[in-house]
Amino acid sequence: MKRIERRLSVLLGLVVSFFFLSGITPARALSTTAPVYPTAPIFLNSANWSSNAGFGSAKPRWYKESGFVDPDVVHLQGAAKQTTTTGGDPNLLGRLTPAASPNRIVYTIVHTFDGTYADIAITPQRTDLSDRSEAAGR
Repeated sequence: MKRIERRLSVLLGLVVSFFFLSGITPARALSTTAPVYPTAPIFLNSANWSSNAGFGSAKPRWYKESGFVDPDVVHLQGAAKQTTTTGGDPNLLGRLTPAASPNRIVYTIVHTFDGTYADIAITPQRTDLSDRSEAAGR
């Protein structure tokens, strides 16, 4: 057992020496900080939706994570609150810019309020974010 502990101690010493000799500090080498990506706004259908969803939520925004997988991944964040279901297009939450648009329809589930969920469809033609819950009879 002491032999294994001694080998482990020597191995750890070599690893630490490598980091310092190479100019890499262990704090930098083992960093768990996520990269920061610039975000862009999602243009809401202001006739039916508001970006003031309350409860400390952020305004709807998106960012693209590039280079990790192909195709790139677009992340949506923030919250919106439906203000009225009459007039306009109440199922249209908003529009993404062409840079965030998928090349096919993407259906996904989003968290709503009080532990409930809704379906949304993201379409490439008009880059719409549409609430599909009511259209599906839910």
